[in-house]
Amino acid sequence: MRVLLVTTELAPFVAVSGLGNTVKVLSKELLRLRHDVRIAVPCYPMVEYDARYNVRPVLDKIVVPWAGGKAKHAFVKTAVLEGVPVYLVGSPEYFREVLDSGDLCRKDWESYTFFARAVLEALKAVKPRWTPKVIHVSSWHGDLIPVYLNALHRRDLNLKNVAVVATTHDIVSQDEFEFQATADAIYGVGRAESGKKVSLLRTAKDYELLYRAAWTKARSCRQQEI
Repeated sequence: MRVLLVTTELAPFVAVSGLGNTVKVLSKELLRLRHDVRIAVPCYPMVEYDARYNVRPVLDKIVVPWAGGKAKHAFVKTAVLEGVPVYLVGSPEYFREVLDSGDLCRKDWESYTFFARAVLEALKAVKPRWTPKVIHVSSWHGDLIPVYLNALHRRDLNLKNVAVVATTHDIVSQDEFEFQATADAIYGVGRAESGKKVSLLRTAKDYELLYRAAWTKARSCRQQEI
């Protein structure tokens, strides 16, 4: 089965909590079970320019639709982690300030909603074509992926049948944002009231736009891996 793991942490590339190790171990186990597994992670400069990871370019310019009919651009680079291909999805506009793992500890709805949209656009653009049967998103950073799949890609022949599993790590600390900012990122999909604070996880669940999505609540802490 083709499985894409979407994450913001991946040990040893970048890790703040147990999430990075969890994704690494999960990818190795799926590979051992003979699944075709790949990982998508933001292209942080601390990884991109580290010679140990042998990062190589794949796609230079992917158009990513954005609020108000505007478009942003993403690029994709690749690396390999213990036999598992890793897509590094980046942009000249986002994640460029992440120079060490500590820089990940910030609330930044726009960067991560861009990342969610860019991952889906990259899947349509990468060659040779590789479309996952299942996308697994870890933590709140990827929670809008099932919303985008159902609301914006439901007629796409390559993505319309993709299933999603979302795992929430540390559910107590889900980040919240002003609704207007979140609505801009969702590109008109949302229906919440102006001025309301929402989390990306809560947003995805409230709108009932999950496309074959199973939500798993799992708590983790720095001292104990899932």
